[in-house]
Amino acid sequence: MSSSSLSRCALVGALCAFAAAAQANSYTVVDLGADRYPVQVNSHGWIAGQHPHGASQSAIVYRGAHWHRLTAAGEDGYALAINATGDVVGIGGAGGVATIWPRGGGR
Repeated sequence: MSSSSLSRCALVGALCAFAAAAQANSYTVVDLGADRYPVQVNSHGWIAGQHPHGASQSAIVYRGAHWHRLTAAGEDGYALAINATGDVVGIGGAGGVATIWPRGGGR
């Protein structure tokens, strides 16, 4: 095989790899709403974050195209991380204790 044929094969291979990489990295922009502060996203696209309201801060999670409050009304909470199964960890409750909010709800 001539060197020009090898060059063409390498160029075609590089273009195919570039096209596959470009397609794999396509994104959709989602408006998460005002006063929502995302902290971390997991592999499912679920997001742990904060939402300030009044003098307090709520821990929140974004799943199924909606934000869900993790802390009770008037209770401060700060989401810090979310794992692959949707459990959120952070700071919550009176006195700011380490907290886990399991995906199924509750503490």
